[in-house]
Amino acid sequence: MKKKKTPLDYEADTRIDPDALDVEWLRQSNVYSTWARRLRLEEKRVRRAEENIKVVRSILVNQAHKNPALLGKGTVAKGKSPTGSQIEAYYRTHKDHIQAKEELHELLYRKDILFDAVMAIQTKKVALVELGKLALQEYFATPSIPRNLREEFEASSERRAKKRAEAHQQKKKGRNS
Repeated sequence: MKKKKTPLDYEADTRIDPDALDVEWLRQSNVYSTWARRLRLEEKRVRRAEENIKVVRSILVNQAHKNPALLGKGTVAKGKSPTGSQIEAYYRTHKDHIQAKEELHELLYRKDILFDAVMAIQTKKVALVELGKLALQEYFATPSIPRNLREEFEASSERRAKKRAEAHQQKKKGRNS
């Protein structure tokens, strides 16, 4: 029986709920293994795509050797074999080769995104360990000034998002000037 794929939610899986560190810690290994497994599957797809490019290239090179007319009228003198650079120009500009390369680039991009997510989840693990240490030291027990960590964290996140948006607008204005 094939296991059903669960949708990945980067934001939810990298966010830490400061009011539920125990739950976060218990979920951590499952979250990590889910993302790591998806990364491995994407790496497998990349290897297949790389192999597919080699197959497409081999087929096109064989076609060019068997039928030099494919390289273009007057490209290869009658009775002569095509040169390596002529064959390379043929297969690199062929739609099948271009399509195979584009598929590889898209898979590499997705693999890189998954790799970054796995790194973020590993960073989350370190943060959970450190937050656990703070909890053991009773950092959260009795602050001298009452505070709501969740509200402070969300406010801080909103301020950072606003600054990023403002910086993006400034950058955009600079390009349009």
